[in-house]
Amino acid sequence: MAHISISGKVIKEPELRTFDSGSQTVSLSVVDREYVRPAKGQEEAPGQFYDIDVWGKYAEICVDRLNKGSRIAATGQAVWQEYTTKSGEKRRVLKITNPSVTFLDTKAEAESLRGGGSGGSDFGSTGQDEIPF
Repeated sequence: MAHISISGKVIKEPELRTFDSGSQTVSLSVVDREYVRPAKGQEEAPGQFYDIDVWGKYAEICVDRLNKGSRIAATGQAVWQEYTTKSGEKRRVLKITNPSVTFLDTKAEAESLRGGGSGGSDFGSTGQDEIPF
């Protein structure tokens, strides 16, 4: 079983899903550009994207605490998942299951993201059809 630790920014507002059984889950998508070298002539690297699934009461806490642009660190089991883009291309994403999530923003910083809406940065020139959500 492979484990991974990542840190980055949440790239869309987390949404809590509740199932008929009462179980709750939230899927977070995170971009990491910190250690990605930009191509020659580019100012910024496209980033590496990770999906993180959080279950149970902790999912509810994540929805209350995280916003688009929030910084987090996560450690968990790494699983490759394949998907097809709208244009028909097959892609793979690294999904982190059973994670331990650490909030890297203070509550005040998280509240300012909630009030500001955008979360600061746009997340690169990759089109929405390239991101698996």
